[in-house]
Amino acid sequence: MSRFEVKATDLLGRVGRLHTRHGALETPALLPVVHPINQEIDLNTIKKIGFKAVMTNAYITLKRIGEEAAERGIHSIIGFDGIIMTDSGGYQVLEYGEVDVTPAKMTTFQEEIGSDIAVVLDRPTGFSRNRAFAEQTLQQKPSLRRTDRQRNTQSSQRNDRNKEEKRHPLGRANPRRPLHRPSSGKR
Repeated sequence: MSRFEVKATDLLGRVGRLHTRHGALETPALLPVVHPINQEIDLNTIKKIGFKAVMTNAYITLKRIGEEAAERGIHSIIGFDGIIMTDSGGYQVLEYGEVDVTPAKMTTFQEEIGSDIAVVLDRPTGFSRNRAFAEQTLQQKPSLRRTDRQRNTQSSQRNDRNKEEKRHPLGRANPRRPLHRPSSGKR
């Protein structure tokens, strides 16, 4: 579980430290953004520069790797053992209008892949829109409370499935699926 400690404040600003499973991050912080599949800069180089955290896109990870990503984990996928913040597809919503996943599903997926800092999927307004449009999108945005309710419902359903799967004599989630899948060569 993450926790945030405030080290100092000045007017409305604050300096702090965010503690995560993969280390502590001094804030405010600048995070380089890396593509989860096609990385232009080697992440060892990013670490040598001094970055302890990076940001990547969970939506692209879900679309390209699918549920296998939960088995591998985001740290393994991008090859980074530091702190990873995942975006949930807000840019894709802004760019293309819609994404075919709910905020609750993205929240659950980010938990499953081991994101240290997860950004909730929202519906960005965009900078070129007028105030009336912005107010309309606020009415449409799922609230954090609703996203949390959906996630808790999905988590409860997943726990029920896990209890059933543990009763299987082979102790595997799906006895028809091999323990190790051969690589398809696609990424």
